[in-house]
Amino acid sequence: MKFLLIGLLLAGSAWSQDYRFSDFATAEQKATFEYIQRPWGETDDVQKSFDYVETLLKTDKPSVDLLNTVNETLASHGLGSIRNILSFCTDGISGAFSQGSEIAGIKVAGEEWSEEAREKMNKGYSSKVVKTPFIEILLVSENPSICIRKEESYLSVVDVFNHELTHFIGGDTFGMMELIIKMEDISEYYEYSMSGAGGEMDAYKAGIGAETRFLSTLGIVNPAERYPFLNDAGVVTSDEDLREYLDKLYYPYYTEAEQLKSVLESAISMNDYRIALLRDREEAKDEVARLEKITAKLKTQMPK
Repeated sequence: MKFLLIGLLLAGSAWSQDYRFSDFATAEQKATFEYIQRPWGETDDVQKSFDYVETLLKTDKPSVDLLNTVNETLASHGLGSIRNILSFCTDGISGAFSQGSEIAGIKVAGEEWSEEAREKMNKGYSSKVVKTPFIEILLVSENPSICIRKEESYLSVVDVFNHELTHFIGGDTFGMMELIIKMEDISEYYEYSMSGAGGEMDAYKAGIGAETRFLSTLGIVNPAERYPFLNDAGVVTSDEDLREYLDKLYYPYYTEAEQLKSVLESAISMNDYRIALLRDREEAKDEVARLEKITAKLKTQMPK
């Protein structure tokens, strides 16, 4: 079973309009602001495009800290830096982080992993053993990747990079896979996507915060009146209001029928496999009954 972890930015930059300079903004600030409205992918070379983006990111300490953490993490896995996993998006979305993972092995607790499972674990980007009653499941991830739509402005990319890097570094690579293994209700999928560590709430805070701080260095007055959850420093002051705002953006995507069907099919398949392994074990009869009850419920939630 394979699963692709995806973190998206569906709506681009928050500050898409209503920019307004303070009375003290300089001509240099205004010229810089004019320049960063240009598309970051205008050279068609993602490495050249990133050169200027990196310069912008390095003006903001939280962005620098995040970028350094990402580069250190990638280097520890032999991938060098962010430049080696970066590309232009080709499907119209503003940006996306993705990292595939798969179940490399399943065994009854106390048994040894197969040679095939060990080989996958050694070749993967990272691995984790998820322990459930009587059963252990080996998860292995693939190399991560990040893309940003080439038409995004340099300013927007400041937001998008922080957003996507937070998806990568802020959460558990296997969190979604583990959720599916243990899921008892499909609503858990959307809630984890939004509020789990490194999910859409965390990513949006990082992105909009970085962009707002950067705008302030250019003498831009923050148009926060359109966003009741944000103050002029780019800090979210109400998670409840932010969640309401993001639900409007992300709920249609995460509850799309084919996506829910795929998640449910994965969860049901995993339960069926564990039931088959444990069926003839007297000591596991309660666990089998529990899994069967959960599976029956999940089947009723399958989109028509």
